[in-house]
Formats: sequence, C-alpha cells, structure tokens
Amino acid sequence: MDIQQTSLRILLFPWLAHSHIFPYLELAKKLSQKNFNIYFCSTASNLSSVSKSIEKNCDFSIQLVELHLPSCPELPPHYHTTKNVPPDLMPKLHQAFQLSSSSFAEITKTIKPDLLIYDFFQPWAATLASSLGIPAVFFSTSGAAAYSFYHHKFTYGNAIFPHKAIYLRDCERMNLEALLKSKDEGDDFAFGNFKRSCEVVLMKSCWGIEGEVS
Repeated sequence: MDIQQTSLRILLFPWLAHSHIFPYLELAKKLSQKNFNIYFCSTASNLSSVSKSIEKNCDFSIQLVELHLPSCPELPPHYHTTKNVPPDLMPKLHQAFQLSSSSFAEITKTIKPDLLIYDFFQPWAATLASSLGIPAVFFSTSGAAAYSFYHHKFTYGNAIFPHKAIYLRDCERMNLEALLKSKDEGDDFAFGNFKRSCEVVLMKSCWGIEGEVS
C-alpha cells in the first residue's frame, strides 16, 4: 500500500501575527518530513510570506489554505495580518478573526483533517473540530513560563508569581485587562485552549530562555 495515501492529514491554524505564523511554520516543516500531509491555514497576506519561506527549500510538502476574513470597514484588506496594524485597530482585527469561523468550518469540512493544531486566540476552532469528530491540540508559541505566569494570575488574581523576576509592567497589565474586557468568552477565552486540547499541549520553549524558572 502507498504510504503517502495512508499518512495523516494535519491542519495547522495559527493566529495572524508573524510571531505565531513562523513557529507554526517550523512545526509544519518538521511534521512534513515525517510523511504527514500538512495543511497550513491563514490569510492571503500571511500565506504570501509563508510561500516564500517554503520555496527556499523544496524538501517541504505543505499545502497552503487561505482563510477568508469577513469585511470590516475599519480594516483595509492589507491589514489581514498583525504586521503594521495600528494598535487601535487590533481589536477590530481580532473581531474579524473570530468571525472567520464560518470560513474555517468550510475549510475543515473540505480537508477533513485527522488532527487540528490550533493557537491561543481561537479555542472556537477546537470546538468546531470536536463537533466534526476531529481531535485538536493546542500549540503555544509563548513558552511554558509565560503560560504558567498567566495561569497563576487568572487563578490567584494579583498574588505575586513565585518567580518574582516575571511580572507585568503597568502598561502591559492595562493592555491585558483591556483585551480580556473586549472578549465575550471571559475566562474561557484565556484558558479554554487547555480545556479543548486533547490530552496534550505543545509548547515552544528552550532551556536557555526558561531554564531558570522551570
């Protein structure tokens, strides 16, 4: 039997920021070398950059799948990525991304992946996949220490994190609170990712960065 015909289909779905796109792309490259059929889903703006990266090395077999964001008067078409988006428009971009669930649903039904790997801002993608009988795994690009910090903050409020070197500056705390107030999901938005991930969570990390707090 042809191995290629029996290899699993994996759909990767990162948030729109390049700091999320390219860690997901590196994961996609590694998985493609293990004979998985890889599908990488994002907006046209991001896929243009991804395509250039893939073309530099023909060893990777990754199919690019375009996600269509709904039109938003405040968001020009070229803002379908977080690159160069003014801070005051970020909530609008996030809102448009959340409303892209219908486009993502069609993509999922067409590809029929055996596994979805999803990002922080879209626990709804895992819910959708689950409704179709598709397991989903959360991949965090922020590292284990950052997630431990935020989990502690949401669990214990303003209690000091055990590693005092890790903390939020006032402007960072205000930005976080503003982000969460703009979401309808509440606490589920912050950690619904863990709840929906099938028995495992993937973390981008390295000992050189997180060794002191691990």
